[in-house]
Amino acid sequence: MIDQALLFDPFDGDMGGEFRVLSDKMVRAAKMHCCVHCHQPIQIGERHRAMGSVLDGDFMQHRWCAECCKAMIVDVEHGDWEAFEDRCWTNKDRSDLERLREVTP
Repeated sequence: MIDQALLFDPFDGDMGGEFRVLSDKMVRAAKMHCCVHCHQPIQIGERHRAMGSVLDGDFMQHRWCAECCKAMIVDVEHGDWEAFEDRCWTNKDRSDLERLREVTP
């Protein structure tokens, strides 16, 4: 089940400073978003992971698409971290501006 993605730590020690998770849950998109990891659009109605956190006093919101969540589960179940890491190269050849234009109405 896709909720197993919540067992995966997407930052795994990458966050320096004072980092605190405020919420971390699976949600359905009410509007278009962009996956923070692979930069693919998160479609309206797509079940995905949303995390709200505070890093050094600054609020941060992260969202991961369903495909990245599936890769998180592969890591949780089989220890295959490359499944998740490989997804970050899915859309690297396009500019951030192009991706934002696709997901911003």
